[in-house]
Amino acid sequence: MSDEKQEVLPEPHEGMTPEEKGELLLRYLRMKKAVAWVEGNDWKRLDFRKASIPLRSASGDGSQRQEFPGLNLSGSNLRGANLARVKFDFHYFFAVDFSGAYLLAASLRSAKLDKANLSGAYLKGADLSGASLREATLKSANFYAANLTETDFTQSDLTEANLYYANLSRTNLRGSIIEGADLHDARLDGTDLSGVRGRPHNRGGAYITAATCTRSSWSALELSDWLRAGAILNQEEFAQLPQSLRDSMLLARQGLTLYFTTPLDRVSRFLIEGVIVGVLGRDTDCEVVEFKQGESAATIRLMASRMEDLEAVAEALTQEIWNAQGVGLGPRQAVHNESAVHLQVNVGSMTPWNPGGVPMLGPGFVEALTTLVSHLDRLELRPPDAEAGAPPRIWKPKRGEE
Repeated sequence: MSDEKQEVLPEPHEGMTPEEKGELLLRYLRMKKAVAWVEGNDWKRLDFRKASIPLRSASGDGSQRQEFPGLNLSGSNLRGANLARVKFDFHYFFAVDFSGAYLLAASLRSAKLDKANLSGAYLKGADLSGASLREATLKSANFYAANLTETDFTQSDLTEANLYYANLSRTNLRGSIIEGADLHDARLDGTDLSGVRGRPHNRGGAYITAATCTRSSWSALELSDWLRAGAILNQEEFAQLPQSLRDSMLLARQGLTLYFTTPLDRVSRFLIEGVIVGVLGRDTDCEVVEFKQGESAATIRLMASRMEDLEAVAEALTQEIWNAQGVGLGPRQAVHNESAVHLQVNVGSMTPWNPGGVPMLGPGFVEALTTLVSHLDRLELRPPDAEAGAPPRIWKPKRGEE
């Protein structure tokens, strides 16, 4: 052992293979030798897979990880390096070139990677929680299912980066470039997206919260843009938004608002949802997004991705089509006659008329719905955000000979 400690190790030299370079670095670290020569040296395609130095530890899932205590590779060139499953927690990689590096399931928790270049790097399943990548270049990097919790990406370039299914909870993306990035199903709980530049390629299923909106200082227009792109803000989180933002959202977002002249009970919401399903079918994305009570009035707001769907519901309610002889609620038929919408239904029994799998409405439901609509003062359909200054379209219920 003493002979090994006194062994004189060479510095890296031209002609060494990637495996030899990787093993040499590990020998320096194993023997606790100074590795100052690492900084600024060219470590192209460094490969630790065939290194003969024993691995130090195992990860929680039983797979082996290589640890590097006290490692500082700032300024090094690690382009294309094979660093799968390495453990670089808390280490310094300022301005390191990791472009094209293979970092599958690597652990870089709280590592310092400011101004590093990870363009095209493969970091699937990697753990960079708490790491700092300020002003880093991350173009086309693959962070699929990576743990990026509380990671700092301030002013970084994530152009066309793959963040699909990544966890970016409480992550700082302030001022970063996200043009063409894939945020499909990414978790953005409390993420700071203030001042981001560019439009992501995919935001479908991205989970955002009230904390995301607050920390990002989003306006109603910015939040609406994310929701229209497919991001998810559930009703519980919507209720946690600041009151001013909620009020702005309700004015700015496309929607159909029903104004009633009396307070309503929970059954009223059920009745309106029954009309939605009856008119548009089970697969519609039209839904009740607000049920608001006052002392002597109430409002119900509906949202849908298609203006035509909201118009169809408005026509059905104002025409009271369920009271027409031989007509009731069923999946929508694409038949329009001037302003009327004609729907085929079975009113008289609870027996399903079921081409679209929608149960039919019996007399009790029809009577309750008729009573509810008798208290409906008007319906207002507001346009999309781009036309937010335009007046709403208004419907008035047709009652008796009116």
